[in-house]
Amino acid sequence: MNRLTWDFFLETFKNKFMGEQYMKAHKREFINLVQGELSVIEYEAKFVRLSRYATDMISQERDHSKAYDMTSFKELVDNAKAIEEIRVEALQTKTGPRKQVSGQSRKTSKRDHD
Repeated sequence: MNRLTWDFFLETFKNKFMGEQYMKAHKREFINLVQGELSVIEYEAKFVRLSRYATDMISQERDHSKAYDMTSFKELVDNAKAIEEIRVEALQTKTGPRKQVSGQSRKTSKRDHD
């Protein structure tokens, strides 16, 4: 009896419901992906999303990293996030605090002190 593997299912599903051109375009986007101005978190999210279209490349890379006892993707991302955090803190120390994510400045008003 043949067992349905997850990889086989995904490949069959993609071929049936997603056009070949769609798949190729996203794989090309994955291959050409660069971090540029994206934060590590944004880049990781885009990398993971697009990696679905390049499963053949991902599995080959995984095999290579295991063969050479290389660091895992998660470890690389965690290290990159830590480095980015240090760089942002250093930049803030040099230039002063930046706006918080909520859009409010770190500066306090006179009313905050009362």
